[in-house]
Amino acid sequence: MAEKKTENQVKADALKKMESVVAGWFSSDPVMLGAWCIVDKVADPRQKTFGVDSRNNPPCIRYNPYFVDAVSKEYLEAVMASEGFKILLKHPTTRLKSPRTISNMASQVTVNSCIMGSVNDQKIFNNALNADKFGMESGQWFEYYFRELLENLPESLQKVSKMFQKQIGENGEEKQDGQGEGQQGEGEGNGYQQFGSQGDAMKEYFDPTSTSNQDWAENDLMDADVQNMVNEKKGSSKQWGKFTGDAMSNIVSANTPKISYKDILRRFHNSVISTKQISSRMKVNRRYDLAQPGHRRVYTSKLLFAIDSSGSMSDEDLKEGFAVVNSLCKHSEITYLMFDIKSQWSRLS
Repeated sequence: MAEKKTENQVKADALKKMESVVAGWFSSDPVMLGAWCIVDKVADPRQKTFGVDSRNNPPCIRYNPYFVDAVSKEYLEAVMASEGFKILLKHPTTRLKSPRTISNMASQVTVNSCIMGSVNDQKIFNNALNADKFGMESGQWFEYYFRELLENLPESLQKVSKMFQKQIGENGEEKQDGQGEGQQGEGEGNGYQQFGSQGDAMKEYFDPTSTSNQDWAENDLMDADVQNMVNEKKGSSKQWGKFTGDAMSNIVSANTPKISYKDILRRFHNSVISTKQISSRMKVNRRYDLAQPGHRRVYTSKLLFAIDSSGSMSDEDLKEGFAVVNSLCKHSEITYLMFDIKSQWSRLS
Protein backbone atom coordinates (compact mmCIF):
# COMPACT_ATOMS: atom_id res chain seq x y z
CA MET A 1 0.00 0.00 0.00
CA ALA A 2 1.41 3.34 -1.11
CA GLU A 3 2.18 5.84 1.62
CA LYS A 4 -0.08 8.87 1.63
CA LYS A 5 1.61 12.07 0.54
CA THR A 6 1.88 15.02 2.84
CA GLU A 7 0.57 18.40 1.77
CA ASN A 8 4.08 19.70 1.08
CA GLN A 9 4.87 16.67 -1.07
CA VAL A 10 1.65 17.15 -3.07
CA LYS A 11 2.46 20.83 -3.63
CA ALA A 12 6.04 20.08 -4.69
CA ASP A 13 4.97 17.31 -7.09
CA ALA A 14 2.17 19.48 -8.53
CA LEU A 15 4.51 22.38 -9.21
CA LYS A 16 7.07 20.08 -10.82
CA LYS A 17 4.36 18.53 -12.98
CA MET A 18 3.12 21.93 -14.14
CA GLU A 19 6.64 23.14 -14.87
CA SER A 20 7.21 20.06 -17.02
CA VAL A 21 4.14 20.91 -19.12
CA VAL A 22 5.18 24.56 -19.50
CA ALA A 23 8.73 23.55 -20.46
CA GLY A 24 7.36 21.33 -23.21
CA TRP A 25 5.68 24.34 -24.80
CA PHE A 26 9.08 26.01 -25.31
CA SER A 27 9.42 24.15 -28.59
CA SER A 28 5.86 22.97 -29.29
CA ASP A 29 3.86 26.18 -28.63
CA PRO A 30 5.77 29.39 -27.70
CA VAL A 31 2.59 31.51 -27.69
CA MET A 32 0.97 29.28 -25.06
CA LEU A 33 4.25 29.42 -23.14
CA GLY A 34 4.09 33.22 -23.33
CA ALA A 35 0.56 33.26 -21.91
CA TRP A 36 1.66 31.24 -18.88
CA CYS A 37 4.76 33.40 -18.36
CA ILE A 38 2.55 36.48 -17.97
CA VAL A 39 0.85 35.14 -14.83
CA ASP A 40 2.08 33.81 -11.49
CA LYS A 41 1.12 30.34 -10.24
CA VAL A 42 -0.41 30.25 -6.78
CA ALA A 43 -1.72 27.26 -4.81
CA ASP A 44 -5.01 28.28 -3.24
CA PRO A 45 -7.44 26.21 -1.12
CA ARG A 46 -10.33 28.39 -2.35
CA GLN A 47 -9.78 27.11 -5.88
CA LYS A 48 -11.18 23.62 -6.48
CA THR A 49 -9.33 23.05 -9.76
CA PHE A 50 -7.79 25.83 -11.92
CA GLY A 51 -8.76 29.45 -12.47
CA VAL A 52 -7.38 32.78 -13.69
CA ASP A 53 -7.25 35.51 -11.06
CA SER A 54 -7.23 38.85 -12.89
CA ARG A 55 -8.19 40.72 -9.70
CA ASN A 56 -4.77 40.12 -8.23
CA ASN A 57 -1.78 42.34 -8.97
CA PRO A 58 0.17 40.80 -10.56
CA PRO A 59 -2.43 38.50 -12.17
CA CYS A 60 -2.05 34.81 -11.45
CA ILE A 61 -3.50 31.37 -12.03
CA ARG A 62 -4.74 29.81 -8.83
CA TYR A 63 -4.72 26.03 -8.68
CA ASN A 64 -5.46 23.13 -6.39
CA PRO A 65 -2.33 20.93 -6.07
CA TYR A 66 -4.54 17.92 -5.27
CA PHE A 67 -6.30 18.41 -8.60
CA VAL A 68 -2.93 18.45 -10.38
CA ASP A 69 -1.97 15.28 -8.51
CA ALA A 70 -5.23 13.54 -9.49
CA VAL A 71 -4.91 13.92 -13.28
CA SER A 72 -2.39 12.58 -15.78
CA LYS A 73 0.12 14.82 -17.50
CA GLU A 74 -1.87 14.73 -20.76
CA TYR A 75 -5.06 15.76 -18.98
CA LEU A 76 -3.18 18.46 -17.08
CA GLU A 77 -1.75 19.86 -20.32
CA ALA A 78 -5.28 20.13 -21.78
CA VAL A 79 -6.48 21.98 -18.67
CA MET A 80 -3.51 24.33 -18.66
CA ALA A 81 -3.95 24.99 -22.39
CA SER A 82 -7.60 25.79 -21.73
CA GLU A 83 -6.65 28.39 -19.12
CA GLY A 84 -4.00 29.76 -21.47
CA PHE A 85 -6.60 30.23 -24.22
CA LYS A 86 -8.86 32.12 -21.83
CA ILE A 87 -5.98 34.51 -21.15
CA LEU A 88 -5.10 34.91 -24.83
CA LEU A 89 -8.74 35.49 -25.82
CA LYS A 90 -9.30 37.87 -22.87
CA HIS A 91 -12.30 35.97 -21.48
CA PRO A 92 -11.44 36.74 -17.81
CA THR A 93 -10.96 40.47 -18.42
CA THR A 94 -12.29 42.52 -21.34
CA ARG A 95 -14.94 40.04 -22.45
CA LEU A 96 -16.27 39.16 -18.98
CA LYS A 97 -20.06 39.38 -18.82
CA SER A 98 -22.79 38.80 -16.25
CA PRO A 99 -24.10 36.34 -15.11
CA ARG A 100 -20.77 34.68 -14.45
CA THR A 101 -22.07 31.12 -14.87
CA ILE A 102 -23.22 31.85 -18.42
CA SER A 103 -19.93 33.65 -19.09
CA ASN A 104 -18.06 30.55 -17.89
CA MET A 105 -20.20 28.30 -20.09
CA ALA A 106 -19.64 30.46 -23.17
CA SER A 107 -15.90 30.54 -22.47
CA GLN A 108 -15.74 26.77 -22.13
CA VAL A 109 -17.65 26.15 -25.36
CA THR A 110 -15.33 28.54 -27.21
CA VAL A 111 -12.07 27.24 -25.75
CA ASN A 112 -12.89 23.53 -25.92
CA SER A 113 -13.43 23.79 -29.67
CA CYS A 114 -9.94 25.36 -29.95
CA ILE A 115 -8.06 22.59 -28.17
CA MET A 116 -10.02 19.42 -29.00
CA GLY A 117 -8.15 18.81 -32.25
CA SER A 118 -4.78 19.04 -30.47
CA VAL A 119 -5.51 16.40 -27.81
CA ASN A 120 -4.99 12.70 -28.48
CA ASP A 121 -7.29 11.35 -25.76
CA GLN A 122 -10.77 12.69 -26.50
CA LYS A 123 -12.07 11.19 -23.24
CA ILE A 124 -10.78 14.35 -21.64
CA PHE A 125 -13.86 16.10 -23.00
CA ASN A 126 -16.49 13.60 -21.78
CA ASN A 127 -17.81 16.15 -19.28
CA ALA A 128 -16.87 19.23 -21.27
CA LEU A 129 -19.38 21.73 -22.58
CA ASN A 130 -19.54 22.09 -26.35
CA ALA A 131 -21.82 23.67 -28.93
CA ASP A 132 -23.50 20.40 -29.91
CA LYS A 133 -24.78 19.75 -26.38
CA PHE A 134 -26.69 23.04 -26.51
CA GLY A 135 -27.80 22.79 -30.13
CA MET A 136 -25.60 25.72 -31.20
CA GLU A 137 -23.44 26.22 -34.25
CA SER A 138 -19.81 25.25 -33.71
CA GLY A 139 -16.81 27.41 -34.56
CA GLN A 140 -18.36 30.67 -33.36
CA TRP A 141 -17.03 33.30 -30.96
CA PHE A 142 -17.49 33.93 -27.23
CA GLU A 143 -20.14 36.68 -27.50
CA TYR A 144 -22.26 34.57 -29.85
CA TYR A 145 -22.34 31.63 -27.42
CA PHE A 146 -23.01 33.93 -24.47
CA ARG A 147 -25.99 35.51 -26.22
CA GLU A 148 -27.41 32.15 -27.33
CA LEU A 149 -27.05 30.63 -23.87
CA LEU A 150 -28.57 33.69 -22.20
CA GLU A 151 -31.54 33.81 -24.59
CA ASN A 152 -32.26 30.17 -23.73
CA LEU A 153 -31.31 30.49 -20.07
CA PRO A 154 -33.79 27.99 -18.50
CA GLU A 155 -32.95 25.28 -21.04
CA SER A 156 -29.20 25.94 -20.75
CA LEU A 157 -29.23 25.68 -16.95
CA GLN A 158 -31.40 22.58 -17.08
CA LYS A 159 -28.90 20.83 -19.34
CA VAL A 160 -25.98 21.80 -17.08
CA SER A 161 -27.91 20.67 -14.01
CA LYS A 162 -28.52 17.28 -15.64
CA MET A 163 -24.90 16.90 -16.83
CA PHE A 164 -23.34 17.66 -13.45
CA GLN A 165 -26.21 16.37 -11.29
CA LYS A 166 -26.63 19.64 -9.41
CA GLN A 167 -29.50 21.89 -8.45
CA ILE A 168 -28.91 25.25 -10.16
CA GLY A 169 -30.96 28.34 -9.42
CA GLU A 170 -32.34 30.85 -11.91
CA ASN A 171 -29.29 33.09 -11.38
CA GLY A 172 -26.99 30.29 -12.53
CA GLU A 173 -25.55 29.61 -9.08
CA GLU A 174 -25.56 26.18 -7.47
CA LYS A 175 -28.14 25.70 -4.74
CA GLN A 176 -26.30 24.86 -1.54
CA ASP A 177 -27.68 22.03 0.61
CA GLY A 178 -25.05 22.16 3.36
CA GLN A 179 -23.08 19.22 2.01
CA GLY A 180 -19.64 19.83 0.54
CA GLU A 181 -18.33 18.04 -2.52
CA GLY A 182 -15.19 15.97 -2.70
CA GLN A 183 -13.09 14.86 0.24
CA GLN A 184 -11.11 17.17 2.47
CA GLY A 185 -7.66 16.35 3.76
CA GLU A 186 -7.96 14.11 6.80
CA GLY A 187 -6.25 15.39 9.93
CA GLU A 188 -4.45 18.17 8.07
CA GLY A 189 -7.17 20.80 7.90
CA ASN A 190 -5.62 22.23 4.73
CA GLY A 191 -8.96 23.04 3.09
CA TYR A 192 -7.93 21.73 -0.36
CA GLN A 193 -10.55 19.66 -2.12
CA GLN A 194 -9.35 16.17 -2.97
CA PHE A 195 -10.61 13.81 -5.66
CA GLY A 196 -11.19 10.09 -5.72
CA SER A 197 -10.42 9.70 -9.42
CA GLN A 198 -9.28 11.54 -12.51
CA GLY A 199 -12.84 11.51 -13.85
CA ASP A 200 -14.16 13.28 -10.74
CA ALA A 201 -11.42 15.89 -11.01
CA MET A 202 -12.14 16.67 -14.66
CA LYS A 203 -15.88 16.79 -14.03
CA GLU A 204 -15.29 19.41 -11.33
CA TYR A 205 -13.09 21.43 -13.69
CA PHE A 206 -15.71 21.53 -16.44
CA ASP A 207 -18.54 22.38 -14.02
CA PRO A 208 -19.49 26.02 -14.85
CA THR A 209 -20.79 26.58 -11.31
CA SER A 210 -17.41 25.70 -9.80
CA THR A 211 -14.66 28.15 -8.84
CA SER A 212 -12.74 28.44 -12.11
CA ASN A 213 -13.97 31.98 -12.89
CA GLN A 214 -14.66 33.34 -9.41
CA ASP A 215 -11.70 35.76 -9.63
CA TRP A 216 -12.29 37.12 -13.13
CA ALA A 217 -12.30 40.91 -13.43
CA GLU A 218 -11.21 43.65 -15.82
CA ASN A 219 -7.45 44.25 -15.79
CA ASP A 220 -6.02 46.72 -18.32
CA LEU A 221 -2.40 45.96 -17.43
CA MET A 222 -2.89 42.25 -17.97
CA ASP A 223 -4.61 42.90 -21.30
CA ALA A 224 -1.73 45.14 -22.36
CA ASP A 225 0.83 42.44 -21.51
CA VAL A 226 -1.09 39.84 -23.50
CA GLN A 227 -1.54 42.19 -26.44
CA ASN A 228 2.17 43.08 -26.54
CA MET A 229 3.15 39.42 -26.41
CA VAL A 230 0.76 38.47 -29.22
CA ASN A 231 1.92 41.41 -31.38
CA GLU A 232 5.53 40.30 -30.99
CA LYS A 233 4.76 36.75 -32.11
CA LYS A 234 2.06 37.21 -34.75
CA GLY A 235 4.61 37.88 -37.50
CA SER A 236 6.26 34.46 -37.16
CA SER A 237 4.39 31.24 -37.90
CA LYS A 238 7.03 29.29 -35.95
CA GLN A 239 5.77 30.85 -32.72
CA TRP A 240 2.31 29.29 -33.15
CA GLY A 241 2.28 25.60 -32.43
CA LYS A 242 0.49 22.64 -30.96
CA PHE A 243 -2.55 24.41 -29.53
CA THR A 244 -2.51 27.97 -30.84
CA GLY A 245 -1.59 27.22 -34.46
CA ASP A 246 -5.17 26.69 -35.62
CA ALA A 247 -6.51 29.59 -33.54
CA MET A 248 -4.01 32.26 -34.57
CA SER A 249 -6.59 34.47 -36.32
CA ASN A 250 -8.94 34.35 -33.32
CA ILE A 251 -6.19 35.25 -30.87
CA VAL A 252 -4.81 38.08 -33.01
CA SER A 253 -8.34 39.43 -33.53
CA ALA A 254 -9.05 39.35 -29.78
CA ASN A 255 -5.89 41.41 -29.20
CA THR A 256 -6.48 43.95 -31.96
CA PRO A 257 -7.46 47.39 -30.63
CA LYS A 258 -11.20 47.86 -30.87
CA ILE A 259 -12.67 50.76 -32.85
CA SER A 260 -15.24 52.85 -31.01
CA TYR A 261 -18.32 52.91 -33.21
CA LYS A 262 -19.76 55.72 -31.10
CA ASP A 263 -16.78 57.98 -31.81
CA ILE A 264 -16.97 57.20 -35.53
CA LEU A 265 -20.70 57.94 -35.64
CA ARG A 266 -20.23 61.16 -33.65
CA ARG A 267 -17.49 62.39 -36.01
CA PHE A 268 -19.58 61.50 -39.05
CA HIS A 269 -22.57 63.41 -37.70
CA ASN A 270 -20.44 66.47 -36.92
CA SER A 271 -19.03 66.43 -40.46
CA VAL A 272 -22.43 66.40 -42.20
CA ILE A 273 -24.47 68.59 -39.87
CA SER A 274 -25.87 71.73 -41.53
CA THR A 275 -27.81 74.71 -40.20
CA LYS A 276 -29.56 77.85 -41.38
CA GLN A 277 -30.80 80.98 -39.64
CA ILE A 278 -34.39 82.20 -39.80
CA SER A 279 -35.97 85.38 -38.47
CA SER A 280 -37.93 85.07 -35.27
CA ARG A 281 -39.67 87.54 -32.98
CA MET A 282 -39.19 85.03 -30.19
CA LYS A 283 -35.47 85.86 -30.13
CA VAL A 284 -34.23 89.31 -29.18
CA ASN A 285 -32.00 90.95 -31.78
CA ARG A 286 -28.63 91.60 -30.15
CA ARG A 287 -27.91 94.68 -32.29
CA TYR A 288 -31.33 96.35 -32.76
CA ASP A 289 -33.14 94.99 -29.69
CA LEU A 290 -36.91 94.79 -30.33
CA ALA A 291 -36.80 97.00 -33.41
CA GLN A 292 -35.79 94.06 -35.58
CA PRO A 293 -36.55 90.35 -35.26
CA GLY A 294 -33.84 88.12 -33.95
CA HIS A 295 -32.42 85.01 -35.58
CA ARG A 296 -32.95 81.39 -34.69
CA ARG A 297 -30.69 78.56 -35.82
CA VAL A 298 -32.39 75.55 -37.40
CA TYR A 299 -30.72 72.23 -38.16
CA THR A 300 -31.40 71.10 -41.72
CA SER A 301 -29.25 67.96 -42.08
CA LYS A 302 -31.00 64.74 -43.05
CA LEU A 303 -29.53 61.27 -42.53
CA LEU A 304 -30.54 57.92 -44.02
CA PHE A 305 -29.59 54.73 -42.13
CA ALA A 306 -29.95 51.38 -43.89
CA ILE A 307 -30.63 48.35 -41.66
CA ASP A 308 -30.09 44.72 -42.64
CA SER A 309 -33.31 42.91 -41.69
CA SER A 310 -32.21 39.43 -42.80
CA GLY A 311 -32.10 38.21 -39.18
CA SER A 312 -28.34 38.29 -38.62
CA MET A 313 -28.89 40.69 -35.71
CA SER A 314 -31.22 40.13 -32.78
CA ASP A 315 -33.97 42.53 -31.72
CA GLU A 316 -31.83 43.60 -28.74
CA ASP A 317 -28.94 44.49 -31.05
CA LEU A 318 -31.26 46.59 -33.23
CA LYS A 319 -32.72 48.36 -30.20
CA GLU A 320 -29.26 49.23 -28.95
CA GLY A 321 -28.28 50.48 -32.41
CA PHE A 322 -31.37 52.68 -32.72
CA ALA A 323 -30.75 54.13 -29.25
CA VAL A 324 -27.14 55.04 -30.09
CA VAL A 325 -28.09 56.65 -33.42
CA ASN A 326 -30.94 58.66 -31.88
CA SER A 327 -28.77 59.91 -29.01
CA LEU A 328 -25.75 60.92 -31.13
CA CYS A 329 -27.62 62.29 -34.15
CA LYS A 330 -30.32 64.22 -32.32
CA HIS A 331 -29.77 67.39 -34.41
CA SER A 332 -30.60 65.68 -37.70
CA GLU A 333 -33.73 64.33 -39.30
CA ILE A 334 -33.25 60.55 -39.38
CA THR A 335 -34.86 58.11 -41.79
CA TYR A 336 -34.44 54.36 -41.44
CA LEU A 337 -34.48 52.01 -44.43
CA MET A 338 -35.00 48.29 -43.88
CA PHE A 339 -33.61 45.85 -46.46
CA ASP A 340 -32.83 42.14 -46.74
CA ILE A 341 -29.61 41.34 -48.59
CA LYS A 342 -30.29 37.61 -48.89
CA SER A 343 -33.78 37.95 -50.35
CA GLN A 344 -32.68 40.62 -52.83
CA TRP A 345 -29.72 38.53 -53.93
CA SER A 346 -31.89 35.45 -54.43
CA ARG A 347 -34.21 37.45 -56.68
CA LEU A 348 -31.33 38.69 -58.79
CA SER A 349 -29.83 35.22 -59.14
